[in-house]
Amino acid sequence: MGWTGTPSWVKAGYSTTNPSKKLMALLEPYLMKPGDWKRKVEQVATDQSLTTSDPEPSAG
Repeated sequence: MGWTGTPSWVKAGYSTTNPSKKLMALLEPYLMKPGDWKRKVEQVATDQSLTTSDPEPSAG
């Protein structure tokens, strides 16, 4: 919507308690429902454990 290109955005950002229908439509794909964050964090943790595991056991 062009806001991030303004000096006031760079300085402090914006907030609203009455977002426009256009803004709400733009944000719709990012709507989080109860439990969504937990599932996302668990998925990232699972994905990270698959990609960061040490293939060789450490000598101990």
